[in-house]
Amino acid sequence: MYAFGLTLLPLPVQWDIRGWSEMHPLNGPTWSLYYEYIANIAYALVLRRLGRGVLAALAAAATVHLCLSSPQGDVVGGWSLTVGQQCWGLTRMAYPFLAGLLLARCNWRPRTGRYAFALCALALVPLLAVPRLGGETLWVSGLYEALCILQAFPLLVAAGSGGQLSGNISYPLYLVHYPFVYIYTAWVYDNDASLAESLPHLVLTAAGCTVLAYLALRLYDMPVRSWLTERRRRRAACATD
Repeated sequence: MYAFGLTLLPLPVQWDIRGWSEMHPLNGPTWSLYYEYIANIAYALVLRRLGRGVLAALAAAATVHLCLSSPQGDVVGGWSLTVGQQCWGLTRMAYPFLAGLLLARCNWRPRTGRYAFALCALALVPLLAVPRLGGETLWVSGLYEALCILQAFPLLVAAGSGGQLSGNISYPLYLVHYPFVYIYTAWVYDNDASLAESLPHLVLTAAGCTVLAYLALRLYDMPVRSWLTERRRRRAACATD
């Protein structure tokens, strides 16, 4: 199971260990990276030859349909290796990926400068503070979620891309943090710890995850990227000789 997790290969439902039917039970968030692999492979083989605007429009329509037809009025799902959940996950991935390609192709970057992080963070506050609308009227919540996905989030991505930002550990932090969250949560639950008792462990967990993400970036990710880039450069040079 650990070896499968390192490769991001999905696990069948019967291998689940937490009762959530997860494809990656040892590191839950990597289910989204699995779909990113699919998106990048599809782009390399097919999508780059097709009209991205039309595909993005179709993906937007599929997203709206999912939001309005979901039994919960949201898009939560897609982390299980079943036909229904795979379709759910592919729908969740399609529009953000294609919209990102369109933004990159249009090169639309508002000049947010050094205020990019602050502006985007402030814009996220009301969206995250109001995760649902409509109460028991699920289609209202679904419509609100669709508007966030189709309009608000792409605008935030564009605003962030127009800023002057530094730092590269967000991706490795996303990849490594969850097993430690499991450990911390289990400790709090087993010891019935109060907020005051658990706060030092929470700070230690956050700091440890940050340090591990930085080490993964500096000792693995950056050297491997540099090696691959140099290898590609040498192959290109040999091909032109």
